[in-house]
Amino acid sequence: MVEFSLGAMDEDFYNEHPIGEDPSIEEPIIPINKLGETVVEQDPRTGANILQNIEASIRRGSSQFQLMWSTPSNNPMGGRPKAYGKDVRQAIKEMLEANDINMVGMELPTSSNTNLSGFDMQNYTIREEKRQRDLQEVKDAIDFAVDVAGGGGVDIFSQEFARDITDSDWNTKKGNRFYDYSQEELDYKEQCEKYKHDPNAHVERNPRIDAVKYLYDDRTGQVIRDIKKSGLIHAPQYMTAKEIDGQFKRSFVGKFSKEREEAVGDGKIKEGDYVDLTGRWLNISKTEDQIHRVPLYNDKEAKFETETIGWAELERRASLRNEGKKRKEWITPEKLAFELQMDNQILQMRGQSAYYSRGYEQERDQIIKLQDIRDGYNEEEKKMKKIFGKDNDGFEFWKQKKSEELANRFGMQRERIDEPNNFFENEIREVQNRIKHTHEASASADARAEEMEMMKKHVKTPQEIALKNTQESYAELGMYAFEKTRTDPNVKKDIYVGPEMGWPTAYGGHPEEFITIIKGAREKMAKDLHDKKGVSESEAKETARKHIRGDFDTSHLAMWYNHFEKKEGESEEKRLGRFNKWYMGMVDRMQEEDVLGSIQVVDSMTGQHSHLPPGQGIFPVVDAVKRIKQKYGDKFDIDVISEGHEEERFGAGRILTETWKAFGSPMGSGYYGGGGGAPRTWGGIQSSYFGATQSPTYIVGAYVPSNEWSLWSEVPFE
Repeated sequence: MVEFSLGAMDEDFYNEHPIGEDPSIEEPIIPINKLGETVVEQDPRTGANILQNIEASIRRGSSQFQLMWSTPSNNPMGGRPKAYGKDVRQAIKEMLEANDINMVGMELPTSSNTNLSGFDMQNYTIREEKRQRDLQEVKDAIDFAVDVAGGGGVDIFSQEFARDITDSDWNTKKGNRFYDYSQEELDYKEQCEKYKHDPNAHVERNPRIDAVKYLYDDRTGQVIRDIKKSGLIHAPQYMTAKEIDGQFKRSFVGKFSKEREEAVGDGKIKEGDYVDLTGRWLNISKTEDQIHRVPLYNDKEAKFETETIGWAELERRASLRNEGKKRKEWITPEKLAFELQMDNQILQMRGQSAYYSRGYEQERDQIIKLQDIRDGYNEEEKKMKKIFGKDNDGFEFWKQKKSEELANRFGMQRERIDEPNNFFENEIREVQNRIKHTHEASASADARAEEMEMMKKHVKTPQEIALKNTQESYAELGMYAFEKTRTDPNVKKDIYVGPEMGWPTAYGGHPEEFITIIKGAREKMAKDLHDKKGVSESEAKETARKHIRGDFDTSHLAMWYNHFEKKEGESEEKRLGRFNKWYMGMVDRMQEEDVLGSIQVVDSMTGQHSHLPPGQGIFPVVDAVKRIKQKYGDKFDIDVISEGHEEERFGAGRILTETWKAFGSPMGSGYYGGGGGAPRTWGGIQSSYFGATQSPTYIVGAYVPSNEWSLWSEVPFE
């Protein structure tokens, strides 16, 4: 409770008597000294610096705050921990100690530090260089927190990589489903699910469903392909074992294949398997086997058949490929699409190589044969010159006969072989050129095919690369916080680091993703502590839990309302009620998984990103904190910070006063009199102390009468 006690001049006005008990019916949800606010590093409205902003927070009555770094990490000047030296750090430390204020932690700039995966939102790359730079920014922030506040939390806005909402693993519960931009996406998803199990089911291709799946080269972190769900893939059609049996009167289906048994564990050839014309089972994951698939040929039109593959068919084929495999071995529809596209190009390159190389052996043999004939001719010519001596006519006659013989042998006119030596040199040169062309065309095609094969091996979804990076980053930072706690004498409270729940548009914005990041990072850190530091498993788990904790932004969770499925005929009021029920369910999930270190309480009137004070919106942000506190009981150690600064233009200090009011902190004046006195209300306190929106009881400014007409004693004329 905050008390505004009476002064000496109030005593004659009030007939005082103690009020006895606190006038509030129940205890506040969160005590006022545990409700803080966010303090920006540099105020964009006033230009105030970090010291001025902290001082202003203290004067507003804040007992704790979270520092918000505002200078982007790509700015070489102007802010962030590197911009504050020993004197400034000492000044902040002394200010906090003198006023008994707790800096609970800090948040890195959301304009530049948006993940720890290395994902660059400008060009969609995932780069180790960026990840390392971001890690150093967090370590600098941890050092700063220790220097000025003895520890605290550091959170990083979590947008780990691009992903679409509709196809996310958690988006399955009927009635609580979410979409990216249009509810049509959910209808299309249902059609695809039915088609998986029934290829005859109707699927209506919708060009408006333009969600994009990104694929990466894990060697470079570059996007190598983006697959649109509304796109189509054209590919050659190949005959299955069942189709070959029917057309060519074979009985390959059901036969045993040792290759199949070794590859998938079941040696029985299935109807949908691919085999060559001899019945050999083909492993379609191997290019050398793909080449031997039997193409479907249209005898009437004298052409090979092709097929058009949409997203639903990709999902069905991926589902069939994944049967009996572990989840980590599954192929996603987008990777299958990429594989089909690559296979088409690989087969084209292999075919080109085969076409050019088919005459290579013949050309090679011919050049050897020409060389042998030339060498034989040269030997014979030497002998003839000795035999004929000075008889040039006899030698020329032999030479003409030899030219006719060579012309008949090579099927040419004799005139072309007037000079056999020139003929041999020209023929050998022509064959060499043909071999060179064959080699260049064939070898380059083979090289391109090998390159594509290698690319297939290194193609990864962003989740396969970025999620691992993120968890390893937080594990590394958790270890840094652990070592800092062990070795730095300035540490007075827990140091922890973790993601801040991001927006719905990227991974890290959903509670399940938020939980996955934190739990995966804790597992990695606990393993490192056990393996590298010799810490017991139980102690390692507890240490990881202490140093890796996330920040729950209540407004970011509310943004899911814009993506929440609306039932047919449902009013917006009922939809909001369903959403808020889901909202509280997600709050329970985070509490049960014990992943929270801090909560930024922010409200909103819509599903847009907003920063209203708690209680000024339509979402159960106060109930969420209350639920978490009730479930933790006496073990509740989560920092609660208001980020509701968006209404400061309507009254300075609303970020705090509205938060205090929403969480039930009582206000009073200590005593009240029976002659009209009463405990002060929130309206009176807020409007007088934090904004002065009520009329003052004295005249100020230009309305003050001029002193020119006052008595020397300054007694008013009245």
